[in-house]
Amino acid sequence: MKRWFFISLILIFNLATRFWRLGMVPPLFDDHYFSVRVISAGLGVITPLILYYYLKKSSAREKFAQLSSFIFSLLPSSIIESRIVSPVQFPLFLLLLFLLLASVNKNITFRLALTAFYLIILFYIYPIVLVLIWPLSNLFTLLSFDLLIFHNITFYWGGIREFGLLYLSFLPFLLLGFISLPSIRLTKIFIIPLIVIFLIAFSPTFPESRLFYLTAPFFSMIITSGILYFWENKKISMRLITCLLLFISVYELSQFLHHYHVHYKEDIRTNINKLPTNF
Repeated sequence: MKRWFFISLILIFNLATRFWRLGMVPPLFDDHYFSVRVISAGLGVITPLILYYYLKKSSAREKFAQLSSFIFSLLPSSIIESRIVSPVQFPLFLLLLFLLLASVNKNITFRLALTAFYLIILFYIYPIVLVLIWPLSNLFTLLSFDLLIFHNITFYWGGIREFGLLYLSFLPFLLLGFISLPSIRLTKIFIIPLIVIFLIAFSPTFPESRLFYLTAPFFSMIITSGILYFWENKKISMRLITCLLLFISVYELSQFLHHYHVHYKEDIRTNINKLPTNF
């Protein structure tokens, strides 16, 4: 009963934050793009559920699966990419769907076929051109706290650069999550976000890259691992800290939603002539 109640809350939250005023925020300047926004919003509702079922199957930990799905739903990039014409929304949905299928079917041939099929689709939808340089500084930028917490410079003009990929209150959970990561039995799949970051660092369009969104579910897993590490300690002080940080994250979420639905909308209207494409 508790499981379905929590999943229902995630579903209701995602329906509200993805579909509410979908044609108005951000401003829609071409009605032909609205139907594509609806598809992005629909995938934005379904993707956290796919993440939940994948983690439930792979980690066999119900709380971890539920909380990871919820944390992913809260992330600024998750909300933003679900409300615009997003070329990276479908690849993320497919990535998690294929991970779920691979966790069900252990056959190596099946997994290789899924991997090849996914890469073909990814490069078709979102072509990636690598340059022959060693972008060490780009890698440091992508792994910096400034990008993760404060300014996500990988967003194109349609994104919000005033917010990072994560909320500041998630930082203690992120750090402890790395320590407790081996306990969730999913360490092998974290090669995926490393590959994504590597591809972005080599991109000639750096720092502009929507591909960074593909790392969001994995960051949500790490944060969830940190939250559970705090909470399962059973010390009153640790649980109080957890509750305080989660309360602050609710405040940060409200700040983000206010900025997105009020100030960001006006920024788009003011700078409409600078937009390279509709979204």
